[in-house]
Amino acid sequence: YGIVDHRRMKESWDLLRSVVACIQDPWCVIGDFNDILVDEDKCGRVPHPFWFLQGFREAVSNRGVLDITLEGYPYTWGHCRGSNNAVKEKLDHTMVNKIWSDLFPNARLLNLVASLSDHSPIIFVE
Repeated sequence: YGIVDHRRMKESWDLLRSVVACIQDPWCVIGDFNDILVDEDKCGRVPHPFWFLQGFREAVSNRGVLDITLEGYPYTWGHCRGSNNAVKEKLDHTMVNKIWSDLFPNARLLNLVASLSDHSPIIFVE
């Protein structure tokens, strides 16, 4: 679960970097990173600050980390649904290394829209 406090986001990015650097075996991390990788991962209100996008992207880019593509509904979190202040974001990610991806080349993620939670359930399919 990624750190929610925006002043401490770098700690989540550093943790991800350390996992990538020290584990040589296949690995897969699934969960709420509380962050987005690209502008298209957010819909509504104020745009995501550039330094957040840049920090998270730098934590995964050029390190062999892959974010498995999400199929179905593109957002995994929502707030103030049905109002003018509604926000939707893809905060949940499935990060894998190349070794894992090579072992499971047909892995897919399906996103279902949740009605009772602020997060959508994600189903992993091999």
